[in-house]
Amino acid sequence: MKKKLPGHRRVTGRFKKLAKRYMKFTETAQMSPYFLWKNKRYRVIVIHSILSMKPLSSGLIGRLYIICDDQANNITDETIFRGIFFNELNLHYLVSNLSVIKMDTKLFHARDFGRQQQIFDEMLRNVEKDKTLLSEKEINALHVMTDFIEEKNNLMKSISLLAKQLRQIDKKLRREKPLEWKDTSKELYEINKLHTKTKNDLSIRLLATSEERKIALNSLTKVQNLNFRKMRAVQRQLEGQVSSEKHYIQDIGNYTEQGDIPSCINVLETFTHEYLLQGEIDLVLKNLSLINNSALESSIRS
Repeated sequence: MKKKLPGHRRVTGRFKKLAKRYMKFTETAQMSPYFLWKNKRYRVIVIHSILSMKPLSSGLIGRLYIICDDQANNITDETIFRGIFFNELNLHYLVSNLSVIKMDTKLFHARDFGRQQQIFDEMLRNVEKDKTLLSEKEINALHVMTDFIEEKNNLMKSISLLAKQLRQIDKKLRREKPLEWKDTSKELYEINKLHTKTKNDLSIRLLATSEERKIALNSLTKVQNLNFRKMRAVQRQLEGQVSSEKHYIQDIGNYTEQGDIPSCINVLETFTHEYLLQGEIDLVLKNLSLINNSALESSIRS
């Protein structure tokens, strides 16, 4: 099964019998580890197409999600469905973001921040000697940048460390395929939550200092006696950030009436991990009506 989710395995025994009631000829199924809900064990059966070309990275892969207890009894209670499926979604979130998570592990480069810090510190020292080198607006932008570099450094370091932890959980689940998922479920949720929050915090701070970064970029070449190689490296970093922010603002602008920085920050502040998962849960709740309809049709035929 190419679309294997971490910790999942092929349906067997009574769970296979339950899955077959809802599977089409061109579909296959896999089942999650047991998740605990009020001291009872439940698992998720994921039914999806064998022929589908939809990659795991595109998000949810299942046509149908069945929640059942450890005796393979179908669960249609919405409260239990939400509680159990929340755990399942944390796995889907991990898998669908795996390519981004891999990049995040390499996000932090101490050398890049060292260059920025040295260049802006040197610029401020030169400006202190000659106030005519830069305007007051440019000097203020430099002060903002020197304060922000350390903050950005810490945020990126945190994102990188959290991404490495998520990679370790993914590898562990694929290797061990646990029958019951206790501590790891909570651990994955907490790390996913913190990873999302820290990335949002970084995005918000980048957008909030966007104007200062543009001004600092334009003022780089005005100060003499800077280390040319380091200055060019910092210039490329700032140009990359400014360029990517234009597309970022446009993308987030789709959620707002106008794609300006304050409205984009407001949108990012609402994008918590719970908020992202809740949208998926609401989408998948349609499974309940599909399951009930299938069960009703089966009882009529029999």
